[in-house]
Amino acid sequence: MQLVKSKLSECNYGYFQECTQDPNHTCGKKFAVASYMEYCAPLAVTEQFGWYDADAITMLRNPVDRVWSMYRFQTKACFECKPLTEIYNIMDTQGLNATIGHGVCLAQLSNHITRNLQSSLNTQVDDWSQHDLDEMKVNDALHNLKNRFTVVGLLERLNDTLELFEYALPWLTKELDGSEKICEYPKANSSPRNNRCGEGNTHMELPNVPDEETRKAIEEHNLLDIQVYEEAVQHFEMQLKAMKMGKDYGLS
Repeated sequence: MQLVKSKLSECNYGYFQECTQDPNHTCGKKFAVASYMEYCAPLAVTEQFGWYDADAITMLRNPVDRVWSMYRFQTKACFECKPLTEIYNIMDTQGLNATIGHGVCLAQLSNHITRNLQSSLNTQVDDWSQHDLDEMKVNDALHNLKNRFTVVGLLERLNDTLELFEYALPWLTKELDGSEKICEYPKANSSPRNNRCGEGNTHMELPNVPDEETRKAIEEHNLLDIQVYEEAVQHFEMQLKAMKMGKDYGLS
C-alpha cells in the first residue's frame, strides 16, 4: 500500500489561513485520506482537524540558532535586508503589525517555539500580569511537549534523534529488514547561495553565528523559548535513557 502524504505549513500563510478558517476548504478532504502529515504551524490548530490522538514527532532547535537561521534564510523576502537588531527595534515600537515582513515573518523571531506548542493562542487575560501570562504560556507549552509527542528531537543531536524516531516508529527506519531500499533523511531549508542583499542583487555574506549584539537581542526576545528549550533538552535525555532500557530488555 502506498503511503499518502499531506502537509500544512503556516509559512504558506494565505493557504494556511484559508484552510483553517473555512470549514469547507478542500484541504480537509486531502487530510482525510492522508497516511501521514507534515505539519508546521501552531499545535492549537490541530484540534479542529481531529489530530489529538495521532502519533506525532517534532524537532526543536536552540532558539538563538533557530532565529538566526530563519533570518539568514529570509533576509530579503521577510526582512528587506535590514540588520536583525534593526528588525527587533521595529518590532518593539510597532509590534507584529509593522509594515516590514508579512505572514509569520516577525512572529518567527519572538518565542515562536512556545507559541507553536501552546494548546490555545488566546492567552490574553486582562487582569493578569505579563509575568503570569508568560508563565501560563510556558507551562502550557511544556505540558504539550511532554504529553502530545511520541518523540521530541533536537536538531543539535540529529543522529540520536533519528535513532529515537526509528525506535518509536519503525516505519521511519532508514533500512528495513528484507528490503534493499535505503530511505535517506533529506536536508532542506539551507541558506540561499544568493540572498540578493548585496550591491546589484549580489550575495551579502552573513556569518554562521550572530555577533554578540545580535545574539543578545535574540535572547531578550526569546526568553520563553529558552526556558522551553532547556526543559526539552532534559526531556530528550530521558527519552534516550528509556530507549536504551527498552533495547536492553529487547523491547521495541
